[in-house]
Amino acid sequence: MRMIIANKDHNDAYNLRHVTNLYIGSDGRSVKCSAGSTTRGGILGKYGSYDETRKALDILLDRIDKGGNVIYMPDDSEVADGMKSKQAYHHITGKKTKGHGGS
Repeated sequence: MRMIIANKDHNDAYNLRHVTNLYIGSDGRSVKCSAGSTTRGGILGKYGSYDETRKALDILLDRIDKGGNVIYMPDDSEVADGMKSKQAYHHITGKKTKGHGGS
């Protein structure tokens, strides 16, 4: 089965069979890929912060794991929704709730 990754802007795509590396760029705000035996590759998506970029890469890897013919980079709203689920719950008073266990 052939899997294609479409970039965030939906104007470029890569055959996953030829992608050798998926990574966060040195700017900390872009997900990039390299393809083939050369240094050929491109930007799959740019995001607002390192944490958002890391979440976008996590979402992409999860989509690759689940399979499908075409995998799209997550848009900003999907990343924001994914980041909300990771935030700690705070009580109405503003204090962080205590966890269980530990010393």
